[in-house]
Amino acid sequence: LEPAHSRNGGGGGGGGGGDDDDGGDGGGGIGVLCEHRAMLAEWLELVRAHACIAESPESRTAAVESIVCARALRFSLAACGTPPLPNADAAEETDELLASLWIIAIRLIQDDDEDVRSCITRHVSDLLAGDTRHVPGALEGAAKGSGMGRLHASACEIGSGPALRLSLSHLAHRFSHTAAFEAVLCGYLFSPDIDPRLFPSLDPELLNDQRMFPRELDNFWEEPLEVVEALSVHAREWAGREDAAGVNPVTSSAPRWLTAAAQSLASLVADGAQRYAEDTSLVLSYDVVFTTRAVRACRALWALSVPTVARLLSRDEQSNVCAHLHSMASTLSLSRLELLFHPLVEHSLAQA
Repeated sequence: LEPAHSRNGGGGGGGGGGDDDDGGDGGGGIGVLCEHRAMLAEWLELVRAHACIAESPESRTAAVESIVCARALRFSLAACGTPPLPNADAAEETDELLASLWIIAIRLIQDDDEDVRSCITRHVSDLLAGDTRHVPGALEGAAKGSGMGRLHASACEIGSGPALRLSLSHLAHRFSHTAAFEAVLCGYLFSPDIDPRLFPSLDPELLNDQRMFPRELDNFWEEPLEVVEALSVHAREWAGREDAAGVNPVTSSAPRWLTAAAQSLASLVADGAQRYAEDTSLVLSYDVVFTTRAVRACRALWALSVPTVARLLSRDEQSNVCAHLHSMASTLSLSRLELLFHPLVEHSLAQA
């Protein structure tokens, strides 16, 4: 998957391609990738299968090594400044494939095997740490303040946490138009049904385990609420974006997602108030299920509470959202329930 001029050894001579070549050949690299997208799709399925958490560490290590050797992730950086490709359908299909590859990399950054995690973190860091053009606002300041902008090819010191946030930022800003990115948003933020594969602490087997020493989480490096928090920032920017003509490209599902988030949060707050009224010794901050669901609903509501989405709401949807917000405000003011919330929930409620 090397860019064409790098394979031919052209340009600077004496190994001029190397790691400094991000496929930036005026669109030639990404163009070559479009031409071979069938091969890319076949390879991606192999990587996806071997990167599955159910596979052995050796299999997941092989998936990471394949990603690193293929150098495919860098093509998404190369395409940022290139002119549109003549074949729009091919470009769209290639973007979907690259977005899916970045999603696999993001999951591997949270892998419980140290070799897998450190290898993909190092690779992603090498690609993104010195390139803050896709990192907005506060995150850009954090990147510069922590020295990320000065890191070079030995940049693995930034660790998996910053690498995860940089990868999510790149995914949001480079691939916000793809179905793959929308599926990630839906899974982590907007879907009413929470997938326990994304939120292992909500796995029914764990929740229903009544043994004295219940089984612990399999992977302590998986931080779904950190992903929720980071994605909500990008989702809010995505939902509030307008083009030069004042048209918002946000999905038509946004009004339904906003209504569902308001309803879910109002239901959680009412349930928490009722449980506390029955037992004033109850400390909700220790309730993992409540905290996870509440933070997720808060962040989803905040992400979609922008004028561009509000304009898409029907009159009935506007009334429903307002009723849910008033209900929450009334419940919280009467019961002082927010004083018992986990700090994550308090912060998220304040924003929502």
